[in-house]
Amino acid sequence: NAFQSVADLNSGLLGAYNFLDTTAEIGFTAAFTDETFRGRDNGGQNNALQNLNVNTGDGYVFSIWANYYGAINMSNRIIAAATTLIDRDEDPALYDNVLGQAYAIRAYSHFQILAYFSTDYTDSDALAGLLLLEPTSDIFASTARSTNADFYAAIEADLDSAEDLVAASNGPKFIGQDFIKAVKA
Repeated sequence: NAFQSVADLNSGLLGAYNFLDTTAEIGFTAAFTDETFRGRDNGGQNNALQNLNVNTGDGYVFSIWANYYGAINMSNRIIAAATTLIDRDEDPALYDNVLGQAYAIRAYSHFQILAYFSTDYTDSDALAGLLLLEPTSDIFASTARSTNADFYAAIEADLDSAEDLVAASNGPKFIGQDFIKAVKA
């Protein structure tokens, strides 16, 4: 019931963008790679990551997972609501742009999940993450991990859909055609 107009879809899109916070990724890569070194007076911060020990209890890892799946779920809600919206003609250009950005956010978020959590990028049969293409309200639902091939196919399909809908330029703060080309590359 939250999405009754194109303006409502646009507000939902802003909610999806809200999940695209890269703070955890920056912290994770700084601690896990050679960007930082444990100081002699270190009180135990990032010890596990700096010893190359990554587990689900790590705050960075959890935040990356939660943020991207939050963006995916919000995008799924926008895409599902867009198909049932009664008055699409209210602002057809905005409707297409919002829907295209939702597809692009979902594609990018799935790509990032694959990048961080796949066991082997080069193996099509290797497991990536959870491929979610429908909205879910059960955060405790048990979903099997999908393969890289499934992820790549879904990402490509979403980017193709986005490419047909997104405006050429949405300014520096929103997804435009250049973003879609970059993710495709």
